[in-house]
Amino acid sequence: MIALYDSQVDLHAAETGSTFLLIVNALLIAFYLWRAVRRDETGKISVVDQMRGKTAPAFWIGVIALGIAAPLVVALFGYFSGEVVPAVLMTGVICEMIGGLSVRYCLLKVGIYRPLFSRPSYLNPSISNPRGV
Repeated sequence: MIALYDSQVDLHAAETGSTFLLIVNALLIAFYLWRAVRRDETGKISVVDQMRGKTAPAFWIGVIALGIAAPLVVALFGYFSGEVVPAVLMTGVICEMIGGLSVRYCLLKVGIYRPLFSRPSYLNPSISNPRGV
């Protein structure tokens, strides 16, 4: 966004770099999800919950549509038109930021972790504790 206000910055080079990083980001997200599904049952549950469960709208709208597809459309528009429209570029940057926040939200919201150690029964919240501790 700083490049929009400085005439010495090459916007085409910045947009090309941004497009490359966007593609790398999409591939890393796909690789992460693929590895999580293939690793163990908890990873598979997390990925299925993310794609079809309660966080599916945040994933499909926030991550895929706003975080990947919209900035890619903006980058392709700039590439094929040969000009960089600042308002369109700002829209792409804002969508990419929303997508980044959506990735963090989705990963933290659906993360299911297999415990390293078994939990003692006195720490299990499903068992009522008569002492109230």
